[in-house]
Amino acid sequence: MRRVLAHHDEQTRRAKERAAATPALAYRPEDLQVLFPTTDR
Repeated sequence: MRRVLAHHDEQTRRAKERAAATPALAYRPEDLQVLFPTTDR
């Protein structure tokens, strides 16, 4: 059971890292907001 929970924790951690990736420097945040709007404004 511990192994299953550890695996789940690792997958959750990796998903958060992917979601928190910073955009390339060539893109302005306001341009990205137009292309990919978010609900947290």
